[in-house]
Amino acid sequence: MSWFDRHPLELAEQSEPAEALAALKALEALGKSQMAALEVCLNHWVLTLLSRPLDPEGTLELQQLCKLARRLAPDTLEAQALGQRWKAFGDLLEGKRRTLQANAGAQPAKLLHEEKILQRIVAADDGRLQQSDLITYLSLSAGRISQVLGVLESQGKVTRNRRGKESWIQLGPNTATLAPVKPTQTEGSTPIRHIGVDVFGLRKVA
Repeated sequence: MSWFDRHPLELAEQSEPAEALAALKALEALGKSQMAALEVCLNHWVLTLLSRPLDPEGTLELQQLCKLARRLAPDTLEAQALGQRWKAFGDLLEGKRRTLQANAGAQPAKLLHEEKILQRIVAADDGRLQQSDLITYLSLSAGRISQVLGVLESQGKVTRNRRGKESWIQLGPNTATLAPVKPTQTEGSTPIRHIGVDVFGLRKVA
């Protein structure tokens, strides 16, 4: 069953932008009914997000969705009209992103759970983590976890691979290099192994 097979209002109210992104990535072009469904979803999601005081990850994700939708739209008058609306949505979201950045002291907006996720991956066996582990660890819904990971994956900070029914996460090519800290030991004590994580210029030791 395709993501687009449900009623557009059901998609808008009961699914996440991350699901729409995944569905679009599997397409070569958008059909007429798919564009209509996406239009309903984007109207709902963008207006909802703009009413939130803070949601940098949601803003980035919807920007990506608008951009990808425009790229997959066919060369028809109807599609061009929708493309202009989606561009306008993207412009509104960019304004939201810049506002969040300014309010954060001119620092690039950082995902709310980004560092916790990256550190959790580092601490996992073989540097791989089940996506479902983050639901309990962060006390978030599966949809919200998928949303945040979708943004991190698009930024090259994580990669996801599905094995059976479970998705596995590991660090991506654009993640800051992890540098081990030399183990420390006091006289007569058992060596303690420390792992240092250099994430976004901040040194974390576990």
